[in-house]
Amino acid sequence: MEVLFPGIYGIVVEVNRVGCVKIIVPGGIELEGHLIEERSYARVRDLAEALGFYVEWKPERVVVISELPRPLDEGTDLRLPSGATAGLLDEYLAGTAMEKLGADFVTAEERWRVNAVFACAVACHESDFGRSAIARDKRNLFGIMAYDSDPYGSARSYGSHRESIEDFCRLISREYLNPAGAFYNGPTVAGVGKRYATDPNWGAKVLVHCGRILEKMMKKDVQTAALGPDAGEESSGEGSERC
Repeated sequence: MEVLFPGIYGIVVEVNRVGCVKIIVPGGIELEGHLIEERSYARVRDLAEALGFYVEWKPERVVVISELPRPLDEGTDLRLPSGATAGLLDEYLAGTAMEKLGADFVTAEERWRVNAVFACAVACHESDFGRSAIARDKRNLFGIMAYDSDPYGSARSYGSHRESIEDFCRLISREYLNPAGAFYNGPTVAGVGKRYATDPNWGAKVLVHCGRILEKMMKKDVQTAALGPDAGEESSGEGSERC
């Protein structure tokens, strides 16, 4: 028996010796083994996606189920979970100076309740995917304290990109998404943009990145391999284990 707890949603996936699965997804919904005893990956995928979840095949014969990424527009409440996973964000950031930061965005979302897709999009926009001088030299992905009069000189320095992500999400959570915050204008991209940047088109530019991230997530190919060693076939023989 193999038990995994992927992501931040407390999902449990159990795989027994013949590849049958028992899946408990967010909210306590349980898909009993007998519903998928044919062991077809497509069957598991269809059942889970019908309930509104994202399904990913892992080479270790494990199916990982997580919440689908939520749409994001200028009016989306940025305090709600994004549904993004570290792996999906890493796919978008692959090959850039920000690669492998997906887990840091997801962890910051958990801690500060700041949409991880939004935070990733702001970092991509402000740092040109980590290529700007401020991002390279000061590990500052968000242009924090980079004032127009002297952006490079005034920008805050960090010990790592992870520290930069943490500080950005703390700032946004406390001062921009909190009604008692100094820069609160609503918990949305439009609201944050009114005070975060001097560029009146900042929100629209960030949303372009958000759209690209979500499009990448939704187009992610899912390998249609079978759960068991014999795709789509019933287990047979004496003493064989059943779901």
